[in-house]
Amino acid sequence: MSNAMKIRVLGARNGLIWIRDGLRLFGGNPLSLLGSVAAGLLIVWLPSTVPRVGPAIAAVLAPIASLGLIAACRAADAGRIPGVAVYVDGLRDPQTRRQLLMLGVINALIVVPLIAIGQATGMDRAISIVAGPNQPPQVEVHPGLLALRIALSTPVLMAMWLAPPLVGWQHLTAPKAMFYSFFACWRNRWPLLTFIGGVLGAGALTTVVMAAIVSLLAPAQVVAVLIAPLSLALLAVAQGGIFRMYTQIVEVASVDQEASEVSKR
Repeated sequence: MSNAMKIRVLGARNGLIWIRDGLRLFGGNPLSLLGSVAAGLLIVWLPSTVPRVGPAIAAVLAPIASLGLIAACRAADAGRIPGVAVYVDGLRDPQTRRQLLMLGVINALIVVPLIAIGQATGMDRAISIVAGPNQPPQVEVHPGLLALRIALSTPVLMAMWLAPPLVGWQHLTAPKAMFYSFFACWRNRWPLLTFIGGVLGAGALTTVVMAAIVSLLAPAQVVAVLIAPLSLALLAVAQGGIFRMYTQIVEVASVDQEASEVSKR
């Protein structure tokens, strides 16, 4: 029996539901999900420190890390304790492993030139933190550069957003997974924008409030130490939301079931 995949189109309010579900998932498995997120970041960050070729290696490994992160959320949602093994499970099948690596190579071929363009045009400085003498650091935003950076990076993010689980769980080829991911994000752009805006807004508000409270009671070094696990927690919540987005948008139905539904019409 073969399976067919459908992409559901949801309303904008579903973006808030994904955030809520991400919070619930993290609340039930905080330590294990924090560890999974930290492991995923290390998989990408450590290779990126290699001179010259680091960004390319990190871009190739990014889909593997992404699949591991969302797989950790799936394990937690099923009542299991996710571990580092989730990053290996997606690589056991040879076909899936090849397609994930192909997805990573495509990602590198796109991302590395974008990094070079960003450095040449100054887009990498669209948002910068400037520390002045005897005053707190200030965030400087260059709207034109920021708009250009968003315009160039958004299509890539849309194509890669759901591609790793589509390769790992639906066994699509890398190009087909990117195609479905892009149009799944486009057709669900309003809940996706609601989700991204809610996560960024909650993260910024939580960070500012926490920094303000702690700064009254502790030195700046303590604030910096506390912000790191907070950032990991926000990433874990976001990954939980992406997992819920995937399960609500991607519908897998057997061909026999589809034929039965058609015959009833």
